[in-house]
Amino acid sequence: MHIDDFAPNLSFFFSYGMDPEYSVIGRVARRIWAVAMKNKYGANERSQKLKFHSQTSAGRCTRRRSRSMTSAPHCRR
Repeated sequence: MHIDDFAPNLSFFFSYGMDPEYSVIGRVARRIWAVAMKNKYGANERSQKLKFHSQTSAGRCTRRRSRSMTSAPHCRR
């Protein structure tokens, strides 16, 4: 089976914390995916596109965070 037969249908889920460096996860993951798919598997352009959903982990929310951070729906207690 060729990579282009199934790769466009793959999707992933990322869960991450509240730290600022997490804001680049999607861009970095898409770049790594595209390069690997092209160089290792010779995938077409459609297969090089990474589909994913991401959300912030509520476990990282604490009462010590600023009022604006804890007012977010995923941080309410």
